[in-house]
Amino acid sequence: MPVVTAAATATAGPRQLSDNNPSGTSLGASATDLISFFNQTPQTQPTLNALQAFLRGGAAGSVTTYSTTQSPSIVNTITGGERAMTVQTGTGFTMQPATTDLFYVNKPTAQAGLGVCNVRVSSANTVQVGFLNPSAGNITPTGSEVYKLVAVRGIPTVALTLSPASVAANSITEQQFTITPTAALPQGVSPGQLVQVSKPTNQAGLDIVGCRVVSNNVIGISFANVTAAPIVPTASEVYTVFATAGLDALNNLMHYGMNMGTIGATGPGVVITGGSTTLTGALATDMLVGIQKPTLQAAATNASMVYPGGSVFTADTFTLGTFGVGTGGTLTGSEVYGLTAYRLNPTGPISVFTQALTPVSVAANTTAEQTFSISSPNLLPAGSSVWINKPSWQAGLGIAGVRVSAANTLAVTYINTTSAAIVPTAETYVIGALNQVAPGAGNCVYQHTAAGLERTTAFVQALRAALSSATGGLGLFNGT
Repeated sequence: MPVVTAAATATAGPRQLSDNNPSGTSLGASATDLISFFNQTPQTQPTLNALQAFLRGGAAGSVTTYSTTQSPSIVNTITGGERAMTVQTGTGFTMQPATTDLFYVNKPTAQAGLGVCNVRVSSANTVQVGFLNPSAGNITPTGSEVYKLVAVRGIPTVALTLSPASVAANSITEQQFTITPTAALPQGVSPGQLVQVSKPTNQAGLDIVGCRVVSNNVIGISFANVTAAPIVPTASEVYTVFATAGLDALNNLMHYGMNMGTIGATGPGVVITGGSTTLTGALATDMLVGIQKPTLQAAATNASMVYPGGSVFTADTFTLGTFGVGTGGTLTGSEVYGLTAYRLNPTGPISVFTQALTPVSVAANTTAEQTFSISSPNLLPAGSSVWINKPSWQAGLGIAGVRVSAANTLAVTYINTTSAAIVPTAETYVIGALNQVAPGAGNCVYQHTAAGLERTTAFVQALRAALSSATGGLGLFNGT
């Protein structure tokens, strides 16, 4: 039977979507029946998986930024490999990297020909960072540099068992994989999210140089092979996938792990400054809630003790107050104190935004850093960390390092494994600002968040996309 479309007519009163049927009125006879509102283009029934994400009962988690001084060993020409980094030093630290954490890494400087790639935790407090060298000479990473390592803990991830195909010699190839949402991560992954992938083992000359959300519940992983022979990524390995549209702050508390270094002797009843005072990222308006010294001093008639009332935050510093019992004494040095502060207006742990970038040509068989100004102010504060997803794949081209080189300046290291120059496509990147400023070598800062907040954010964004005309949805509101 042919479908007859009636011409639009004006009436004196509103036209009702009803036929007085007590069973109700249904819009759409099937999931493929096109519907819209307010003269928008008719759409099929939305199927964004994030609409299933509004669940309760998720545990709280944290996003932790470590500052760690490292001197990785030489990376030979036309190959690559992992370099182990012991992250926390000192006595009594309470927040060390765990094998269940997902990590991001920012090297503080770029070196032509050297790429920084996959990162994983191989054992407690040991992070493995993958380096690639596609150039024609050996490269030694700069010594005694302070790397920023950001760990996500307690936010659901996807364990994805993969058997990738062979990666040709001197190439970068994207392979795409489907993610099945789980009870822990019902929202799956959606376009517009920032995604990170961690490979569980290292293979010499092979590494991950980019990932992205290709479409709903489909991710793309770019594998680079800088050697002269094909490499097959190990089969049936369990990769860790994390995707987020941003993480909100759960409360106003900031927690620091601070290595106090050498603390001077305390005289009788004297309040002094003890230990290291540099704590980058601390604000003058932060209010000290508590101090946790990791060990008790031996019982003694003459001793030094922590004086919380005399310990204060100022801009980028923490001053430890002590007092002496009897004739005084000296606190144990190089202990990692736990400091909890109340911050009036903390930023969220992760902010996700987009910006159009127009890179220039990348020479053959090398890596090259390019910098871009971020248009919105205060999105990338100096000393913070960052991660990006390139929205498309280009054969032979990948991303092998990102960092915040200055306030609101994004620095991207591109890798080209081919014998010809490549110009990266001008396009809109997904950028993740890992907002907490790194607190100085040997220290860490962590902020609380919750899976429920992540799910709610995903749900609201999906609902907006489904209903808004601005995002190609049904047109129930115009999205402005």
